[in-house]
Amino acid sequence: MTSPPQSDARTPLYAVLFSTDEDIDGPYEPLVPEPMRRPDVTGPHGFDREVAAALPGLWYCLHLPASFLDTIDLPVRALQARRTLVGGHQILLAPIEAFDRYHLGSWPTSLAPVLVVSPDEHLLEAHRRSDALGFAFEPVGVSALSDATLEAHWRRIHARFMEARQYLGRPLTLAHRLDVASIEVPTQHLARQFGADLPSAEYQRTTLDARVAHNFRLQGCIDAIAALESAGMSREEAESRLDSAMDAAQRRLQVPLSLGVPGVAPAYARKSRDQEARRAACRLDEEDLWSPRMADRQDTLIERNVVELMVTHRAVAAGGLGLMTDALAPEAFSRLADLEHHFGVSPAGRAKAWRLLDRLDAVTQSLWEDDIVAAVSRSSNLRVYSNFPVGLLRLPGDTSPLTCRVPITYQPLTPLTRSLQHELSGPRALDISAGFRVLVAECIPAADAVGRLSRMGWTLAREMFRVSGTGGSLDLADTPSIEALRDAIAREQPDILVISAHGTMDSTRQLAGLVIGNEVCLGPGLGPLPPVVILSACNTAGRGVGAINVADLLLREGAVAILGAQVPVDVRRNSMLMVRLFVYMAEVLAGREQHQTLLDAWHRVQGSNAVNDILSSSARLSEWGRSLSRSGRPVVQEFMMVRSQDRLRKGHVYRDTEDVLLELADEQGQRSWLQSTLRSQSYLPESAFYVFVGRPDRIYLRA
Repeated sequence: MTSPPQSDARTPLYAVLFSTDEDIDGPYEPLVPEPMRRPDVTGPHGFDREVAAALPGLWYCLHLPASFLDTIDLPVRALQARRTLVGGHQILLAPIEAFDRYHLGSWPTSLAPVLVVSPDEHLLEAHRRSDALGFAFEPVGVSALSDATLEAHWRRIHARFMEARQYLGRPLTLAHRLDVASIEVPTQHLARQFGADLPSAEYQRTTLDARVAHNFRLQGCIDAIAALESAGMSREEAESRLDSAMDAAQRRLQVPLSLGVPGVAPAYARKSRDQEARRAACRLDEEDLWSPRMADRQDTLIERNVVELMVTHRAVAAGGLGLMTDALAPEAFSRLADLEHHFGVSPAGRAKAWRLLDRLDAVTQSLWEDDIVAAVSRSSNLRVYSNFPVGLLRLPGDTSPLTCRVPITYQPLTPLTRSLQHELSGPRALDISAGFRVLVAECIPAADAVGRLSRMGWTLAREMFRVSGTGGSLDLADTPSIEALRDAIAREQPDILVISAHGTMDSTRQLAGLVIGNEVCLGPGLGPLPPVVILSACNTAGRGVGAINVADLLLREGAVAILGAQVPVDVRRNSMLMVRLFVYMAEVLAGREQHQTLLDAWHRVQGSNAVNDILSSSARLSEWGRSLSRSGRPVVQEFMMVRSQDRLRKGHVYRDTEDVLLELADEQGQRSWLQSTLRSQSYLPESAFYVFVGRPDRIYLRA
């Protein structure tokens, strides 16, 4: 076959194959585990057993170069940039029966097909098919995978695609302990750039805390060297100041973190045929080691290996690190279900919700091992692989939900095969720095009271965009049916779609969807969708009862990122929250804000919305927020513009907001009233109950 042109701009494409008995007429679709008692699906997370044969090959590919640039000596600025410009290994997971152009179609020219890993018994067929698809090297069988083949592949990849640049050497070695691979593999990728060899015998004996600390030292070294280079120092001067620069870098270090938190709701686990899986899904196991025969393991260990794989993939892609926890106890989901159910609008209901939040923290306390707390405290963003909304929990010592501390995105784990496919393919990066279009699809009839309020809110938002002169625009469309919604999307071609609808929950079938006109929509068939979908509806992303919800299902319809609410939402507060998001996005485009991605802008909104959660919880509080402060400005304006500046700690946003508001009330002689109101817990951290599913970190607001 002809050699592809050398280019460090293309990304390596690896393929890992397995065999299936399914008839494949189009792109391969994993089994949906309903019912869970099927012998070809593991329990409780739902992983196709036939795909398990591909696990050794997938792990092997994570040790190969994610970019051709990985084979050469990289400047520290490139290593820093990886934390924001998340790329990662591009791995095609496919049945050998569909490994051809007819089933796969064509891939982007930015991808360079490099290597295929195949089951041994299909190696000859894999050779024929990979050659036809233009892969650079002959396929390798699973039983042949080793440190020796890994070193050979690194050298061959460099020689084929980066021959003009000097080879760095020091290829990775296979991480045999999968429980710590999400730290070891990304650390190896970093260490080889510094001339360090990992894993040494001494390193293999270190504790989990020590491994995390070692990764942080390497990350701090990157930041310190980058700072010295930016200062334009000579080599001699830089070396003399390295120690102090390292200390400074360690103090302000923040790195991306991926976190695997397995576990399913009791109602879902009961569908599993495996009684052991119902008791302890994905528990730690001493057999959690790399092996060519992973497919022969019990369900819980297979599933844990898959979650570990996804966490490691993300950690390498983001230039950070990853950690795994034991499976959550079923009681955690039961407490969450209670919380979602009792999320009330009355003062009594809100006080009960606070108590349920406390109980939720109590039953999940075991999550917060020292290494997890240390990593989360230093995380720049958190990618959570879980069916559980970790962002609702409070870090030990914090008084506000974790989502106020760090930007969080979720990849649901059920069904696990589909989750793995979504992780490996990875969405394209989308640059909307030149402008973005919002389409609000109003699915609630105008005669409905909620529909009237919704239209009023979005009409005001449209006018705001019209007069602002920013790079954003907002259009409204009445979409009383699914067909009308599809037509509006096709006509307007928005970057962001807001679906304003009623949410619905089928408790019998455990399905949460949208009411569009007179139709119930669960997601499938709604696409193709724009990159960002915001569900302005109640209960679209609930987790407690284990329902299959529309927020998760829309990932299959082409959306890159979906924002949904776990609980009932007030249409007025929801509109205000979304408008704040669009304002911050527009401010970035205007050069007045510095957020890099959609996720960053959303975290700014979510982490600073405590004052609105408090003041909008009652008519009297809302009225007081509009009253004039001592400065002559309305209380809410004085809070946002002056008093709250540099006073809201990430882990205590709500408590600190209360303190500042009490200070303002004291100046008006109303401290006792406000203090009594706050003590009654008459408000809820409503904005903490929104979750972003998918990859909002791949939607770039700045070029």
